[in-house]
Amino acid sequence: QECRYDGGANCGSQHFPFPDTDPGGSEGGVNLPDLPAPTDPCGQAKALQEDDIFKRIMTALKVRSNNENREVANYYAEDDIDQNGILQVKGVTGNEGEPYINLPMPDLPIDVFIHEHYEGLSSIFTGADVYALYQLLDNDKLRNPSTFTFGLVTEQGSTYLMMIEDVEQFRRFGNDYFVGATSARQANNLLDYALQASGITSNGSITANEKGFLTFLQASNAGLVLFKGNSTDFSSWEKLGRNSSGSVVSVPCP
Repeated sequence: QECRYDGGANCGSQHFPFPDTDPGGSEGGVNLPDLPAPTDPCGQAKALQEDDIFKRIMTALKVRSNNENREVANYYAEDDIDQNGILQVKGVTGNEGEPYINLPMPDLPIDVFIHEHYEGLSSIFTGADVYALYQLLDNDKLRNPSTFTFGLVTEQGSTYLMMIEDVEQFRRFGNDYFVGATSARQANNLLDYALQASGITSNGSITANEKGFLTFLQASNAGLVLFKGNSTDFSSWEKLGRNSSGSVVSVPCP
């Protein structure tokens, strides 16, 4: 399914007007600011705070997480705009009652992949999510690995970004972690076991699962960072870490 955010098209059951990208502007349009491109996860998280398209897609996924019993995802490259100035956003919809989606490898490298977890699923990223990010990197499907955005919004009310802080470290993590895996399912199971050992459960609290995921990232030296967002309007993101006592804290960006 291909979703076109063009002011009159539909993506699944959602409808999104697309801001005007013509520098000259048009009646009723919204000019996108000409800002320097981010170069790292902190810069990208800051840029997303002003990204109306990203926020609209996240809002739509939040609605679907509360109203549907299936996983849904969207992904796109920020420069994949057609001759009419329409951003080409791809959509993937899982089957009813199945807690996963089958993500085909994109034809071209992408900048953003965001998805939702419906009721009963984890409030934070799963092993399958981490493995999907590694597969995208390993298959050269990230246009800029240092700013690639892997997002999540959940029925529980949590929303996160998982980003690559150290690309080579994440490659080493994946190469080491999955060396014995003979299938995607086995790789996912290896990660899910590690996440559960860190304290993450499908019915765990948002706070407990945040702590567990950060524990996993630190223990595995995965080269990944976690940002938590404002799930009301997705207008702010803060980098998370653990202090010396193990509590989850906000980590200032440079």
